[in-house]
Amino acid sequence: YGAGILTKKQATEYQKADLNTLIIELGNALKRLRINLEKTGRYNPALQQSLSAASSDITGSSQQIVDLVKSDILTSHFTTPPRDFFKMTTAAIDRGYAQLYESLLPAAEALIKARLTRAESALRISLGISFLVVLVVTYFAVGIYYSIIDSVRSLSRSAHAFAGGDISGRIDLGTHDELKQIGDSFNKMADGFSALLAERKQAEELLAKENYKNETLVRTASDSIYIYDLNGDVVQVNDAFCRMLGYAKEEMLSMNVAQWNAQWSVTELKNIVANLKLTNPIFETIHRRRDGSTINVEVSAAKMEINGRQLVFNAARNITERKHAEDALRKSKDLLQSIVENAPVRIFWKDRASRYLGCNTQFAKDAGCASPAELIGKTDFDLEWRCQAELYHADEKAVMESGIPKLDYEEPLMNPDGQVVWGRTSKVPLRDKDNEVTGLLGIYSDITEQKKVEQELRDRNEGVEQLLKQQVATQTAAAIAHELNQPLLAITACSDAALRTFKSKCFDESRCIEKEQLSQSLILNKEQAIRAGKSLRHLFSVLHDQVPVAEAFDLNLQIQSSLDEFRKKYMPPFHEARKLERKFPLVQASRLHTQIVMTNLLRNSMEAMQAARIPTPELTVRTTQDGTMARVTIQDNGPGLEAQDMEHIFDAFYTTKPTGIGMGLKISRSLIKANGGNLWAESTPGQGSAFHFTLPLAS
Repeated sequence: YGAGILTKKQATEYQKADLNTLIIELGNALKRLRINLEKTGRYNPALQQSLSAASSDITGSSQQIVDLVKSDILTSHFTTPPRDFFKMTTAAIDRGYAQLYESLLPAAEALIKARLTRAESALRISLGISFLVVLVVTYFAVGIYYSIIDSVRSLSRSAHAFAGGDISGRIDLGTHDELKQIGDSFNKMADGFSALLAERKQAEELLAKENYKNETLVRTASDSIYIYDLNGDVVQVNDAFCRMLGYAKEEMLSMNVAQWNAQWSVTELKNIVANLKLTNPIFETIHRRRDGSTINVEVSAAKMEINGRQLVFNAARNITERKHAEDALRKSKDLLQSIVENAPVRIFWKDRASRYLGCNTQFAKDAGCASPAELIGKTDFDLEWRCQAELYHADEKAVMESGIPKLDYEEPLMNPDGQVVWGRTSKVPLRDKDNEVTGLLGIYSDITEQKKVEQELRDRNEGVEQLLKQQVATQTAAAIAHELNQPLLAITACSDAALRTFKSKCFDESRCIEKEQLSQSLILNKEQAIRAGKSLRHLFSVLHDQVPVAEAFDLNLQIQSSLDEFRKKYMPPFHEARKLERKFPLVQASRLHTQIVMTNLLRNSMEAMQAARIPTPELTVRTTQDGTMARVTIQDNGPGLEAQDMEHIFDAFYTTKPTGIGMGLKISRSLIKANGGNLWAESTPGQGSAFHFTLPLAS
């Protein structure tokens, strides 16, 4: 049992009881052997010293094995290697054999010779007795002689068989003398040796099976296994390790670990081996294969002692693909982290309980934290904007429970300085591989400055609109004043004529104004008064922001009137071409607004041509029908406009002229749009500009 138990390092209660029984039986056998040898020594003083030495030697060797079994196996310490146990038991058996040959067998032969001598002496003495007594004594002496001879022969045969390794035989003497006791002692000793040899054989078989199993496990293991001594010389490798490095097993058994380790030098490897602990450290290194390529490996190493030799056991695993995957994952993580950190927005993510799991540095600063790590685990109730926490959590709960993102909305925030800032926020649910919502991702940008700019722009636009209204009112008032001037002059002239007629004392019918002429003057006065009233209503609508007064009128006649008035005002001569479409339908718009726009566009064209010193300024006015709209085009042969000017010519306060405030085109477009049309420009630098506007047809 001992070897098997030491190999497995485990002993059952049954095995322990069996060992205790064997120990008791061996002790009894040794005790009987000692008593018999002491008794034989007392009767044979010449043999006493050798028999006593043999008894002590056999007893001491056996006791050493008994002590080892008690201290190491029965106590479950298992500190003695199986091979050491084999050595001790083998040594005990060898000493038993030696005592058998050197002491016990010679002592037995000496006893036999002494008995033979005594028997021969007894035989000679009996010759002097009577013949009957001689016959009787002779009979018994011969019987004793042959009995002793048989016993000696039996002892001799058993001893020689025992010496030859056959311990199955036993000595069975029919006598009851010292030879019988010696034979019984030999039988007991043979029984003990038989038990030890059987135990040894069983242990060897168990060890052989265990070795075979271990060798099979090592050879067929999926991990690469190699064993080397403290100098790095290879002792054993398995097939997987040979395949990993591309060497044959015979090659590897003649190599040193430094020949394939591509990371450490020989000295470094020796230091690593010397510092290895018994805790199976795991480390990573690089191995060079037979073809010169390198692989990343993970090694689990452990020191061990086998047959008194210090060895290092290593289990290696190729982790090259894992390292590549880890590198790719790390690069991907670094890239994602870089994107998160350098994104021009604040980014954060939370769990289902609205606890922060992470954020970028910009968000952490807004939250009053020194770093993103400081924010992890906190909620909005722990931060500067705790007063808005309920609002935030309600939004987030709705997003996570519905699974529907909430995108691009504005919400207030409290910065670390206690000031309210504005953010444009989007929140989307985070999902796991099972599509279950696990949290929330939020992104927002600080739009506080943008909100300020928008407010400033609104304020500015309001100012521009106010100025625009003032300009429109001014131009409208000027146009209305012009419109009022004509009918008022006509009314004045007609009224003067009528007064002169009524004051005249002439009754010459040929010189008097006829009744129809007087009636015509009064009708003209009425029409001009109506015209003046319309102009005043236009003025009131502009001043009170009302919808312009629209009427159906002949666009061609209005254009001709505007051109005639414009030519009277502009003294420098210019060539004009009126390409007005005949039988043009009426338009539905404000006549006054149309006149203002025509005047602005004609003036802009003339000023541009004058500034460019065009020798022969030309203006072409064209009307065309475009579906349900009437189009008017005013084209000049001036310098044209650059692309950057074309983008801004309709902006308020933008002008390309040294004079003016840049409101004319802005006002003109506003007036045209107010009447349901549009105004735009086309220009080619060096070839002039064309302005187009449309008005809806009356039909």
